Amino acid sequence: MSLPKEVKKLVERFRDNRDVYCSSAYNEAQARHEFIDPLVREKALIQRQNDTTDKQIDQLVYELYGRPTRKSASSRRQRSEC
Repeated sequence: MSLPKEVKKLVERFRDNRDVYCSSAYNEAQARHEFIDPLVREKALIQRQNDTTDKQIDQLVYELYGRPTRKSASSRRQRSEC
């Protein structure tokens, strides 16, 4: 899987302006706004895409082999939280 465009842009921006971002004038709030929050959003998007793909694979396995699909991670978590 290749990096999403947004992540590549963030990495390039950091690389191009590393001196500014590593200076004492650049603070945590700026880092959160410019890098951390966008990376967290991208991570969530990738996770949703992976979850969707996992469900599609499970469904295909069921259709091909007529077997129940393995329990998804979310259903295992729900059961253990009870």
